Amino acid sequence: MIGILIVLSVCSESTIAQVQVTPGVVTGIGIYDESQSYAGSSSASGLNAGFVAGAILDIALSPTVSFRPGLIFSGRGGSYTDSDSGYAGSPTENYNLNYLAIPIDFKWSYQAAPQFIPYALLGLNLGILLSATDHINIPGEGSGNIDVGSVYNPVDFGFDIGVGAEFPGSELIPFVELSYYLGLVNTSSDQPSGGSVTNSGIEIRVGLKFKPELINRVL
Repeated sequence: MIGILIVLSVCSESTIAQVQVTPGVVTGIGIYDESQSYAGSSSASGLNAGFVAGAILDIALSPTVSFRPGLIFSGRGGSYTDSDSGYAGSPTENYNLNYLAIPIDFKWSYQAAPQFIPYALLGLNLGILLSATDHINIPGEGSGNIDVGSVYNPVDFGFDIGVGAEFPGSELIPFVELSYYLGLVNTSSDQPSGGSVTNSGIEIRVGLKFKPELINRVL
């Protein structure tokens, strides 16, 4: 814990040409689907929910613009239902794809009131695949997980766009935000020639940024 606080302290006091860096943490939920395209046609999977958690740095470039990179665990994927399986019920599959996401966003803020600062986010997002499992459920037969990491590419990449609001306090800055991710690259290594699978979805996040005064007082 002390080591984490020391890192936060170093980050919070860092200045590059008088640019202040403020660290923070986020958590929330992601709701994603997979889009499949082949031979001019496309289809989307059902929705799949995943956990989101990580850390950000808010690097102020001006009073209203900041650069905001991060390291975030992001659960993505999609769900499928086979209604023509011949079973009494419809088997389902949930593809749970866990990524280490590296968002590289810019943030535009507007101070509407002393304790209310809405903002917009825009940037790129690089995802490194950590694990991929297919949870299969066959009514009346049972359920289980299959490792499908071998049929997914190791990298996902796309656009980030989002909105949020900060509520500054004396030492902590709580915030909430809604972010949309649009995948640009084929995530599947098991598609026929010309076919592709891409991720897209929203993330609903809450977080805290730590002012330097708080970290210095704790240390």
